[in-house]
Amino acid sequence: MGVMVSAVANEPKTVALYSEKTAEIKTLKIGPWIKDRILLVDLGFYKTQMFARVKENGGYFVSRIRKNMDPILVSVEVGLSKTKSKEFAGKTVSECIKQLSGKDLDAVVKI
Repeated sequence: MGVMVSAVANEPKTVALYSEKTAEIKTLKIGPWIKDRILLVDLGFYKTQMFARVKENGGYFVSRIRKNMDPILVSVEVGLSKTKSKEFAGKTVSECIKQLSGKDLDAVVKI
């Protein structure tokens, strides 16, 4: 079963039944409906092509990243001073983690 929930309406947006053999990524169709919305997905939906479609349609997404990914830090939104944020821009996440010693931050990254 696939359920898409609207955080704004506080209710299911869609409910659909799928065969247990259906890959999760095939149950989500990205289109104009995503404009100005944030999509929260788990690793079952992780596909860079899907992220590109979200961006093309004016939406946003939040996801964990796969262990083998090492995205490039574009900007730090919360958690570091502006000066420190500029030091990390353009570096890989693995390079930054070594220097952050367990700090939490919100960042924009490029996959």
